[in-house]
Amino acid sequence: ARNVAVLLRDMAGLQYVYRVDEADAGRPGERAHRGVPEYVVRSERALLASPEVVDRLVAVGEIAPLDVALTGCIGAPVFVGGEAVGAIVVRSYAHGMAFTPEHLEILMIVARFVGEVIGALWATDSLGESEARFRSLAETAPCAIVIFDGDQLRYANSAARLLTGHPTGDGQERSFWDIVHPDYREM
Repeated sequence: ARNVAVLLRDMAGLQYVYRVDEADAGRPGERAHRGVPEYVVRSERALLASPEVVDRLVAVGEIAPLDVALTGCIGAPVFVGGEAVGAIVVRSYAHGMAFTPEHLEILMIVARFVGEVIGALWATDSLGESEARFRSLAETAPCAIVIFDGDQLRYANSAARLLTGHPTGDGQERSFWDIVHPDYREM
């Protein structure tokens, strides 16, 4: 397709992350402003639009007037966790070009895949941030914090290492009983 826009929601709103359009010189990173892609996100519905549908959306104020008339467009929302977080829109300015329900179905499949990838990336980022917050809290805590997986010690903060005398990062897997003083193992 020669005219494609992909936008995603961030903390400040909707932003174009990819945009190629022969009639509009907008750039990726530009904030979205009441166009067809924003409508697709707001409505949370796929769109198969003829010029008449686009004109109707402009007339009712759903989208801003267009500088160049479209001969058609299709759009599919990108969902992550049941929430519309973006959209993919393909436009046509070529006379005689009409999008079909089959075109829209393909775009919806692509949007579903993009949503799954974005969801996985966001989950990975969130997990990394959560681990960093935990590590910062645990390392500065004045009390011993240890994490065991079964009988194996997986993590000990600096207070726990100081109390047990076991150094950090020595590469040895330790069991729970390795950090308990021998006089207390029989209890």
